[in-house]
Amino acid sequence: MEEIKEFCIATKDFFVEMSKGMFYITHPQELGTLIWNGFVARSFIICTVICLTSLIIYMCGSKKARLGVSGSFLFYILIQMLNAIFK
Repeated sequence: MEEIKEFCIATKDFFVEMSKGMFYITHPQELGTLIWNGFVARSFIICTVICLTSLIIYMCGSKKARLGVSGSFLFYILIQMLNAIFK
């Protein structure tokens, strides 16, 4: 009897997750919004890591790494501006 109960719970979980997947397949705007919001939420740490890594490489003597410092900072500002426009 316990196996049947576990099977029913697993089947229910499977169909719940499949319905979420089908929702995003049939509503691509919602999927795009989900991806964009995740990207915006993680953009600070990504740009900070790139900026600090480029800064360390620049301090070691590579002149090209200077673009990574300013570029990541400007890219973060651009992401935040676009997020403010699309909200």
